[in-house]
Amino acid sequence: MSNNELNSQRVAKNTIYLYLRMLFVMFITLLTTRELLSALGVEDYGLYIVVCGFVNMFAFLNTSMANGIQRFYNYEIGKNGEQGIGKIYTHALAIQFIIAIVILLLVESFGLWYLNSKMNIPEGRFTAAFWIFQFAMLQMFLNVITVPYSAAVMAYERMNFYAFVGVVDAVLKLLFTYAICNASLDKLILYGALMSIVSLNTFLFNYLYCKKRFAYLKYTKGINMPLFKDMLSFSGWNFFGSFAHMMQGQGINLLFNAFWGTIINAANGIANQINAAIGSLTTGFVTAVRPQMIKNYASGNINYLLKMYYSTSKLTFYLIMLLAVPMIGEIDVILDCWLGHGKYPDITPLFCKLSMIMALCNSYATPTSIIAHATGKMKTFQVVVSFTILSLLPIAYCLAKIGCTPYMIIILGASINIIAQIVRLFIIKKQVGFPVMNYVRIVFIPTVIVLSMSMLFTSIIDFFMPNQIMYSILSISISILISIVIILCLGLNRTERNMVISFIKSKTKSV
Repeated sequence: MSNNELNSQRVAKNTIYLYLRMLFVMFITLLTTRELLSALGVEDYGLYIVVCGFVNMFAFLNTSMANGIQRFYNYEIGKNGEQGIGKIYTHALAIQFIIAIVILLLVESFGLWYLNSKMNIPEGRFTAAFWIFQFAMLQMFLNVITVPYSAAVMAYERMNFYAFVGVVDAVLKLLFTYAICNASLDKLILYGALMSIVSLNTFLFNYLYCKKRFAYLKYTKGINMPLFKDMLSFSGWNFFGSFAHMMQGQGINLLFNAFWGTIINAANGIANQINAAIGSLTTGFVTAVRPQMIKNYASGNINYLLKMYYSTSKLTFYLIMLLAVPMIGEIDVILDCWLGHGKYPDITPLFCKLSMIMALCNSYATPTSIIAHATGKMKTFQVVVSFTILSLLPIAYCLAKIGCTPYMIIILGASINIIAQIVRLFIIKKQVGFPVMNYVRIVFIPTVIVLSMSMLFTSIIDFFMPNQIMYSILSISISILISIVIILCLGLNRTERNMVISFIKSKTKSV
C-alpha cells in the first residue's frame, strides 16, 4: 500500500473520531445554550456573550501562535522525523509564557478601562460583569498554556484523544449549566467560575497525556535564536489574520452592543451557536486533513497536496450546505423547538439565516489558508487578506451611524468574506504558482451548481410542507437526502465519488 493510500486511511480514521465528537458536542452545546438562556435570561445571557467576547478579543495573540506551533510540529515531523520535535516544544513554551504575560497586561489595563467606561451594561449588573470579566481572563490564561500540548496532540494526529477531551468539555459545561439553575448565588458569576474549572480540566488532560505518550516532547536547555525568531516571525504575520477574524466577530459584537444593546448581543450569540454547530461539521474533517497537507508540502509531494486541497475545499462546503440550506427554511420551527416560543429576541431567526449564509461563504477560506501555512510565506498573504477583512469595521460603523438595521452588518460581512477569498487565491497564485483557474473549474463551479440545485429542491419541498415540527424534520431529512444525491452526481469527480462510496461501504460492512 502506497504512502498516499496510508495517509488517506489515516485521514479517514481521524475524521470518524472527529465526527463522532462533533455530533455529540453539537447536540450537547445546543442543549447547553437552551438551558443557559433559560437560567440566565436574555439580558444576562447577552451580557455574558459580550463580556466574554470582549476578553476573547485579546486571544488573537494566542490563536496566531497556536496555528504556528502546530505548523512547526507538522513540518518538523514531515521533514526530519520526531527527533527534532523537542526543540519546537521548548520554544513554544517560552513563546506562550510571553503571550500570557502580554495578554494579562492588556486585559487588566485597557480591558478594565473599556468595561468601566464604554460597555453598555444593564443597570445593577456591573459587579457581575466585572467577575465574568475576571473569570474569562483566567480561562484565556489556561487556554494559552494548553497550546503547546494540544498542538502536539493534533500534530501526532491523536484525534481519538482530542475527541475525548472535547466530549468531556461539552458534558461538563452542560452539567454546570444545570447546576446554576437553582443556585442561590448570582447565577452569572457562578457560571463564570464553573467555566474556569472546565478550562483547567482541559489543560490537565492535555498536559498529562502529552507527558505520558510523546517521548520526544521534552524540554531542552537553551534557546535557538534563529528558530525562535522563525517561529515568532511566522506567528507574527499570522497575527494579522487572527486579529482580523477576531475583530470581525468580536468587533461586530461590540458594535451591536454600542448601538443596539445586549438584546441584539443575545440574538447574535444564539445565531453564532447555530453557526458554530454547523461549522463543526467541517472542523473535524479539516482538522484531520491539515497535518497531512503540511507534511506533504514539507516532503515535496505537491501534486498530492493540491488534490487534497481541491477535495477538502469541496467537502467542507458540501458538509455545511447539507444542514444550512434546509435549516434556513425551517429556522422558526427549529428555534421554537430548541429555545421555546417567545424566549428569544424577535430578530434571532433572521440573524440565524444570515449567519448560515456567512458560514457557507467562509467555508472556502480554511483550506486555502492551510496552503499558505504550509509554505510559510505569510507576510503578504496575511497583511493583504487581513486588511480586506478589517475593512468591515469602519464600513459597518458608518452604516450603524446613519441608522441601518443590525442584519445589514451581517450581510456586509458575508460580502467582504467572499472578496477576501478571491484575494487569498490570487496571492497564493503569485507566491507558489497556484492554478486559480483549476480551482474555479474543480471547486467553485461544482459547489455553486450543487448549492443552486439544492436550494431549488428545498424551496419546493418547503412550499408543500406545513409549518409544524414533525413536517420540518421530514422536510430537512428529504432535503439532505436529495442534496447528497446531487453532490454525488454533480459535485464530485469520479475519483472522489468512488472514494466516498467505497469508504461508506467499508464502514457499513464493519458495523
